[in-house]
Order: sequence, then C-alpha cells, then structure tokens
Amino acid sequence: MRIGQRLLLISRNVRHRPGRAVFACLGVGVGMAIFLVALSVGWGVQFRILKRLRESMPERILTARRGHVDLGPLRLDTGLITPADVDRIRALPDVESVWPQVPIRFPLHAEGDLMGVELSTDLVIYGIDPALARGDVAEGKSFAYDPRPGATAPVIVSRFLLDLYNLGYAEANHLPKLSDHAAIGRHFDLVLGQSTVREMGDMANARRLPCEVVGLTGNPSLFGVAMPADWVMALNREFAPQAAPQFNAVHIRLKDVEGLERVEQALTQMNLQPDSQRELVRRLQFFLRILLAVLLVFGALVLIVAFSNVVNTFSLVLLERRFEIGLLRAVGATRGSVMALFLAEAGLLGAAGGAFGALAAFAMASGANWLSRSFLPPLSILPPNQRMLVFNWALAVFGVALAAVASMLVTLPIVWRETARQPAVLLRQD
Repeated sequence: MRIGQRLLLISRNVRHRPGRAVFACLGVGVGMAIFLVALSVGWGVQFRILKRLRESMPERILTARRGHVDLGPLRLDTGLITPADVDRIRALPDVESVWPQVPIRFPLHAEGDLMGVELSTDLVIYGIDPALARGDVAEGKSFAYDPRPGATAPVIVSRFLLDLYNLGYAEANHLPKLSDHAAIGRHFDLVLGQSTVREMGDMANARRLPCEVVGLTGNPSLFGVAMPADWVMALNREFAPQAAPQFNAVHIRLKDVEGLERVEQALTQMNLQPDSQRELVRRLQFFLRILLAVLLVFGALVLIVAFSNVVNTFSLVLLERRFEIGLLRAVGATRGSVMALFLAEAGLLGAAGGAFGALAAFAMASGANWLSRSFLPPLSILPPNQRMLVFNWALAVFGVALAAVASMLVTLPIVWRETARQPAVLLRQD
C-alpha cells in the first residue's frame, strides 16, 4: 500500500468520527502541555536558579569570624581578627587565598537622591580585597583605591540589600524600585564622622565622600556595602588613628572542597567560627529537586491518563473497523501493512495533540515569564531577565515526538491483537 493511499484511508477514518479524533487529540494535548510546563520549570530551576545559586555561594569559599557571647539581652563579640590570625590561616596547606574584611571604626551615614526623593540612612560599610569581588564589578567600572583628594569611592552593594529595599522600604514608602541596571552607576555621599543618631555626636573632622555603585554581589557573606580595603584602612587612619589594624571577618578560598573539614577544624582551634555555604547550597538543591520530582511525577501521571484515553479511543475504533481489517487482509494486505496503517493513524493523532500541547505549554511559559517580569521585583536568586521557565524549540519538538511515539506504543498491543485474527473471523463479526 502506497503512502498516499494510507494517508487517504487515515483522513477518511478521521473524518468518519471527527469528534472522537478531536477528543483524543485534546486529551493528549492537555497532558503534554502540563508535562512540558513541568519540564520547562525543571529546566529553568536547574540551569537558571540553581546555577545562579551555585555562582553566588561557591563551595570553595568560606568565611571565618570571631565568636560571640550572649549576656542577657546583649550579644558581645569576643574580639576581632588580628593580622597574626590571618597569617596563620594563610599558612594552612588547604588554603589557596585569604581576603581579610576591614570594618569601619567610626560613625557615618549615607545621603542621596533617588528620583527626586532625598534619603538618609546608616549603612554597614566594610572593606574587602578587590580580588574577592572581581566577578561582581560591572563592565567598564573599577573597584580600586584612589588616593587623590576628592576621588569618588567605588562600592559594591549586596543584592540581598537591594532585595530588602525593593520588597520592604520601597513598598512601605511608595518609592520606585530599582533593577540591577538602575542601581549600577548610581551616586551618593557618605557623611564620614557623623551618624543619623544625633546622640552619638559629630566628629570635628566630619566630611563628605562621594561614592558610586560599581557592582552588585550575590555572595551572602558580603551583606551590606563593600569598599576597597585600602580605602577603608585609609579612612580608619584618618578618623580612628588610635585603633589597631584588625578585621571582623576573613574570606577564605580553598584549593579543593575536600579540604573543607580540615580547614574548619583548624579555624575552630583558633577560636574562629567558620561559615561555609556548602551545606546550605546542598539543602536548597535537595529541596528544589524534590519539588521538581513531585512536579514531574504529577505531569507524567496526567500524561498517562491522557494516553489511556488514546487506548480507549483506539479500542473502539478497532472494534468498529474489524470488518475493514478483515477485508484488507482478504484482498492481500499483509498484517504488517495493516498494523502500519493503524499505528500511523495513532501517531498522527498523537503528533497533532503534541503540537497543540507544545503551543499551549509555550503560551503558559511565556505568560508566566511575563508575569514574573511585570509583577515580581528583581530578586537576587532569580535570573537577571526574570525568565524562570525555559521553553525552546527543542522542548517543543521533543513534546511532539514523544506524543507521536507514545501514542503508537500504547495502541500497539491492541492493533497486534486485532490483526492477529483470521480474515474470515473478522468478516463474520461485522
């Protein structure tokens, strides 16, 4: 039987019962749409959210701080980290790099203009080695100390601080929210030697320092506003010359993640508290993957129900067309050609349903991404373009092919059973 003849028979059979064919296609399409959306969510979580999470919390980086003591309602620090402590950490065999974090030792606050609104607030300012923030500096910007008088100080702002502003302060005070692009390059002034708490008093040499945001960081250990360490040390010498050079944290990069436990033990012996992001990242990954597994299982169950509808449809079709099967066999059609005819019909109906499902899944994914961009504020854990669902042509082709192949596979046992009967038996059952 030629291909054209087979297609003619298939089209005639579909036109004979159009409602049944449309119902089967819709069932496959709805099931495939839900399954493809689940895959789209899984793809987005795996290659966008988890990737961004791993980038912001590298397993080879850990932070060490001094411990603290809780005394009633007060929490007292047990001291700062000295240069000698840093040298001991740097000498550990599993350590590749060490970056001390320099605290500001005097009062200050920030003042700036945000789209016509004058803002004034205290800030958490600290100094870090530029090498620690190399990947967070925006293109064309510099994060380095400039000793010239009147120079603008570059700062890197925590994305989590930007999230707090967008989700809390901006919402409560009806202020405009800031995207990453809007935050980069924004200028403000640091008022050195003066706090917003007037009772703390003003220093005699209080002055202003112009600052520019040159980058955003997703590293949770760098919460607040970071400035080059050399700049912070110069300011400490100017406003707190009596304070000895000390550090409130040390950021450590390991040669290999396998040495993490050994380094943590060494830090504990030095009366330091290590803070590794590895366990947090792994817990978040496990939680997200469990959610994805549940979502994919749900999509697969819906798909199974949809294909069971295909089985029921073709059971009725073959029951009604037993005479046709017997007649084709009686005039010389082989069992294989008859099976191919019905399997091709099932495959075409499945492909049509898969195409409908792929279009529906694309519409749902695009709508979800549009809602995310339109109504969700920029969050540090989300991709920069806020596209959480990933749907591309490869996923659409996979959906159509899966629907066609699965439709043929689920109808194969029925077709095999019916075509195995003798033509005389099938003709007598009309």
